[in-house]
Amino acid sequence: MPKTGIEVRGLDQLVRKLGVPGFQTAIKGSLKTGGAHLAGKYAHYPSRRPKKVSQYWTAKQRRYFWWAKGKGIISVPYKRTGTLAKKWMVTTPNWYTAMIGNNADYARLVQSKADQSKYHQGNWDTIEAINDRELPWVVAQISRDLQSWLND
Repeated sequence: MPKTGIEVRGLDQLVRKLGVPGFQTAIKGSLKTGGAHLAGKYAHYPSRRPKKVSQYWTAKQRRYFWWAKGKGIISVPYKRTGTLAKKWMVTTPNWYTAMIGNNADYARLVQSKADQSKYHQGNWDTIEAINDRELPWVVAQISRDLQSWLND
């Protein structure tokens, strides 16, 4: 999955005002809020689409489908479980880092620009597209937080 960084400038004023422990607590909270915002956007499921799934199947995949359907392994229509959305997590291992991750083994096939399967292209937003759209908001929110701490 892609890595994204945000550089914050002018922190020396905030450190002078809050002291190091207060500053670290403030930054960590703001980063966690920004991470939670992004994770919420990553976890958004697109609406169902009318596209036929089988148009991308190989003959081997079609044989497996009909075999598994006959055995009751696969049910039709497919019921969404929401597992991908539930597996997005935000952690703050230290005061200056927020990490957003998903431990679903197939997440990259659904949401990574480099690895997204053809079936999901054009339906699922990639992490990169969401970052392009949402990072300006996150940066602005962190800036507002920092400014409010300076003004208090």
